[in-house]
Amino acid sequence: MSPGNMTLVTEFILMGVSGRPELQVPLFLVFLVIYVLTAAGNLGIIALTTVDPRLQTPMYFFLRHLAVINLGDSTVIAPKMLSNFLAKKKTISYYGCATQLGGFLVFIVAEIFMLAVMAYDRYVAICNPLLYPLLYGILVPRRLCIQMVASTYTYGFTVGLVQTVATFHLSFCGSRVVNHFYCDDVPLMALACSDTHVKELMLLITEGVNALFSLVIVVILYIFILSAVLRMHSAKGRRKAFSTCASHLASITIFYGTIVFMYLQPKSSHSLNTDKLASVFYVVMIPMLNPLISLRNQEVKSGLRKIIEKLCLTFNVLPSSADSYSSFKKQLPACYWKLKTDHGSQFTCVLDSFPAALFRRVTQQEWVQGENQDNCSCDKGFGGAQYNILPIATTTIVPWECFPDAATVMEKVLSNDSAAAGFILLGFTESPGLQVTLFGAFLVVYLVSVLSNLGLIVLIHLSPHLHIPMYFFLSHLAFVDFSYTSTVTPNALVHFLCEVKSIAFHACAAQVCCFIMLSVCEMYLLAIMAYDRYVAICHPLLYVILMPRRLCIQMVTSTYVYGFSVGLVQTVATFRLSFCGSNVINHFYCDDVPLIALACSDTHVKELMLFIVAGFNFLFSLVIVVISYIFILSTILRMHSAEGRRKAFSTCASHLASITIFYGTLIFMYLQPKSSHSLNTDKIASVFYVMVIPMLNPLIYSLRNKEVKNAVKLAVVCSRAMAQGNYSVESGFILVGLTDHPEVQAVLLGAFLVITRALKGFALENCSSAMAPGNHSAVSGFILLGLTDSPELQVILFGVFSVVYSVSVMGNLGLIALILVSPHLHTPMYFFLSHLAFIDFCFSSSVSPNMLVHFWFEVKNITFYACAIQLCCFVTFVVSELYVLSIMAYDRYVAICHPLLYIILMPRRLCIQMVTSTYVYGFTVGLVQAVSSFRLSFCGSNVINHFYCDDVPLVALACSDTHVKELLLLIFAGFNTLCSLVIVVISYIFILSAILRMDSAEGRQKAFSTCASHLTSITIFYGTLIFMYLQPKSSHSLHTDKFASVFYVVVIPMLNPLIYSLRNQEVKRALRKITEKLCLAIK
Repeated sequence: MSPGNMTLVTEFILMGVSGRPELQVPLFLVFLVIYVLTAAGNLGIIALTTVDPRLQTPMYFFLRHLAVINLGDSTVIAPKMLSNFLAKKKTISYYGCATQLGGFLVFIVAEIFMLAVMAYDRYVAICNPLLYPLLYGILVPRRLCIQMVASTYTYGFTVGLVQTVATFHLSFCGSRVVNHFYCDDVPLMALACSDTHVKELMLLITEGVNALFSLVIVVILYIFILSAVLRMHSAKGRRKAFSTCASHLASITIFYGTIVFMYLQPKSSHSLNTDKLASVFYVVMIPMLNPLISLRNQEVKSGLRKIIEKLCLTFNVLPSSADSYSSFKKQLPACYWKLKTDHGSQFTCVLDSFPAALFRRVTQQEWVQGENQDNCSCDKGFGGAQYNILPIATTTIVPWECFPDAATVMEKVLSNDSAAAGFILLGFTESPGLQVTLFGAFLVVYLVSVLSNLGLIVLIHLSPHLHIPMYFFLSHLAFVDFSYTSTVTPNALVHFLCEVKSIAFHACAAQVCCFIMLSVCEMYLLAIMAYDRYVAICHPLLYVILMPRRLCIQMVTSTYVYGFSVGLVQTVATFRLSFCGSNVINHFYCDDVPLIALACSDTHVKELMLFIVAGFNFLFSLVIVVISYIFILSTILRMHSAEGRRKAFSTCASHLASITIFYGTLIFMYLQPKSSHSLNTDKIASVFYVMVIPMLNPLIYSLRNKEVKNAVKLAVVCSRAMAQGNYSVESGFILVGLTDHPEVQAVLLGAFLVITRALKGFALENCSSAMAPGNHSAVSGFILLGLTDSPELQVILFGVFSVVYSVSVMGNLGLIALILVSPHLHTPMYFFLSHLAFIDFCFSSSVSPNMLVHFWFEVKNITFYACAIQLCCFVTFVVSELYVLSIMAYDRYVAICHPLLYIILMPRRLCIQMVTSTYVYGFTVGLVQAVSSFRLSFCGSNVINHFYCDDVPLVALACSDTHVKELLLLIFAGFNTLCSLVIVVISYIFILSAILRMDSAEGRQKAFSTCASHLTSITIFYGTLIFMYLQPKSSHSLHTDKFASVFYVVVIPMLNPLIYSLRNQEVKRALRKITEKLCLAIK
């Protein structure tokens, strides 16, 4: 139970989309497909708008971030929803629920304002087209776009954080069943047993302002857009303007339509169930629809087509259509004119736009170049024997029109005189509509296959009770199935998106080799698994002896070696044939039979090898399986116990299902009558054993095998317990992991307990002896009162200080990184500035994280030792900051008063020595002060009237004599403050006198500008200290100290990097350079 949220709930139960068990699996599959499409679509839009140079405009920049938001929105909810479909108990931890709600609100608010930003972008592009590049792209390179997107994310994060904190600040002491499929505000508030008035008001105001404000922006902008479009005289211009807005209008209509349906329906017809169904639409469907809607945009479609063509060229080697020939013919004269003025280049432009395999064998021929394109002659004809390559001139490219027989040459090249260039796969169908459908279907099958096989391998590896020969072989069967489908399916999926389905010669050979190898391996693995079942059922007492680990590894290894040998021999025999005719393979992958049909040399030997090897492997493995199951069946029938027979059959059921499917498909393919046999039937059957069987095997072994199902359940339970932090005794013993022998484990456990007790006794003895001289304290910890007791204010302060601390951390670490990576900032001034930033970061981090955590708790505890460490760190960094500021003042004095001697007077070594001495002195003072404070006795109240452990409120709690401590505090604080302040004042007196002696106004201005940031920092820092410690005693209180401390503990570390970055020209210049480099890197 958290002290801040007086709640008895540690987890919530989500009711989900439906409570009907029979609907869970169908809904799981439907939403899995939707989520996969959402992720693929949005990641595709992100990748496309990133890599395509034509889509580097503000419109597509915003579209990319809309895709990021959609992906984040869906990912926050969909994975948990999918896992809950398969879980019996649909629970989510308290913090998991808070995280989900926060993430959901962040992305929803960000999407609302991103759509509004996109509407503004369309308004500027259509209503002010001449100013569009001025506002966005050319004069201010993407700065405004980045600022708008960043402000959208920042505002979304702020709203999400505030709303989540407000929700989980409520008390949940009753039911914990959330009537939804994710953690949402409305159903969570319905569970609260404390006053929800403030939260409901916040929700109403925030949602109303965000929805209305963004909708008003969109409506007003589209009114201006519509008026601008109607004023256009050109019908083409109006059509183009409407087309650029069509996708965005569709998105906002769907998005706002869903929100209006949810929140503006009559109260009588409103229910949480209707909210739930509407939520499915905007949480799951809209993130999937947005990238599909984007495909209505011609530039996106064009960019996607280019990317697909590049992918096709990556997998393909040459085009086979007349279109490729004509487009190449059109491109050549342009390349000629480009290369005519550059005599060093030869065919570079053409090689970039045409497959390089065509130019593999280069023949240097003497061509004579004319004065221009219309007056050129050829020294030789083009009818020679070596016409398998386009000619390359000795100095420059000859125009296409100089070759009367060029068309003949290209046709002979493209007709594949030798298959060294590659093959063309016909695939399944030429219908574009069917190709898209098949792509989606096979993508889902492949994803399920990969996930299930890899999941089965991981499950067997992690579950100790599955470390037996049966599951060892099963893990290798899963690996073979994964590899088997991965040799064919990815290439087949790419070919669904390519017009020309080409595959390189060597890629085809590799695919044939892998396919044959893995097919043979699967045959013999199934045979080995049958033999394993025979030994287990027929000789159960000898099973461990007959099937040792070493023998299992040897059998699996021999299977892989034999499979590889067969695959290699068959592939070499196939690709030693000559392919001088057609290069079109009537299949969707490279297989032996259709390849042999293309050969123009004698295939008798290859066919004989194929028949012998395939027949031998098929029959031999099948014989092993059949004989093993004959013995198994006879043994089972001799059993007297019905339970024993049922158990024996159950251990074989999964394996029998697998071999029936695998061998049944092979028999259908290769043993059907010749009259009914065709390559098309082979193609359809191949789909089954290449794609479907690797998906079915892990499902068969997981759904029909009790041990695998139990292992899955145990893994789910363990992962859920680990996520909730419930580590049981059993999970603790798993961590020993040194040996499998129980006797050795017992000895190690006993030794561990003895050592632990000895160390504990030693620590207690030393602690008691250390405490003996002074600290006879009954206090084991302290309670910090914090800044306020008001729950509403605590939520607001948490949000404010979270932002301040985040800015402080990013600002200081960013300043350190900037100084490190910018060579022109490697001077003493910026060396000291980097250490000031480091001190500010540590200074703030010693207090702020604990303070932020305490905003969540009613009782703000801190342990005795944590309080001591916090005090020591705080004093260390305060003293270090004092002296670093004085060193920086001295540095400015040397730079301005002795500029010619600056390098000599401030060498690197001296700078390091000064900074090191500052840290050492600061740590010494902090340690002395902390030890002197915690040697006092605290036997009364342990409530500190502050938000962190500070000296003054701690001394007020002591019940022993504090005279010495107060004296030490006065001496050290007075000495450090006065000494550092005197150094600063004297340095600036000399600086001021030197500046006033300067004759040049520009010199004076430059000198003042180098000191401005430092002067601002020391004014704020010392001003706060003077206010705290030099005010009259009558007006002094711990409350004023507390609020002044907020300023120099939280605010000053945030201000320093802002002061030095906003007022310092060199820092701004370095920051601009780094930003430009990052932008270029991202582009």
